[in-house]
Amino acid sequence: MTTQTIPPWKTTKISRHPRLMLLFILALFIMPVAAAWSVFNLKLWPEHQVNLGTLIKPAVSIGNISFVEDNGKILDTNTMRKKWWLVYATESECNDECQRILTLIRQINIALGKDSDRVQRLLISTTQFDKNTNEQLKARFPDLHRTITEPNLIKNLLEKALRTPNVLQQHNVYIIDPLGNLMMVYPEKLVGKPIIKDLTRLLKYSQVG
Repeated sequence: MTTQTIPPWKTTKISRHPRLMLLFILALFIMPVAAAWSVFNLKLWPEHQVNLGTLIKPAVSIGNISFVEDNGKILDTNTMRKKWWLVYATESECNDECQRILTLIRQINIALGKDSDRVQRLLISTTQFDKNTNEQLKARFPDLHRTITEPNLIKNLLEKALRTPNVLQQHNVYIIDPLGNLMMVYPEKLVGKPIIKDLTRLLKYSQVG
């Protein structure tokens, strides 16, 4: 019996270097998100088209912050990867105003059409909701990730991103990219068509998520 050997010139550099393969895989994931971010940051689109929200420069990573869902599931940088996120944060009970904004971001998600499943919705609270509020939110927004996190962590993250105090009282909506970066913010008055337009452009230039 003869043993067939593979000539050395037929082995690729990547197969001989696992580290190169890892870097190659990482590049495949990171580059599409970087491309979408660059479109906004470097204004690589026609002059008459501009982003309607505020680009957070530099983008701020959510880092080690964990968001605990009411079913005990943990959302963090790793579990949030590969999706774009529409985020609303509050430091009080989810009252009528809170639920109005949650309704708007649900409509935004639906308006994305075929790309709607690339975007998830996240409610971040710094206080535990009572049972009635939890049941109401679950019934009205079944696909919403309802979470709680440590108050100072989310407060410091948002204030670092916006460079302004009392951010949790401003009813802003945020976009988190598939790499876990807080990258755009929208004041309450822009929660609607402006987010749809910006997200549509982001999703067009990014194949991740």
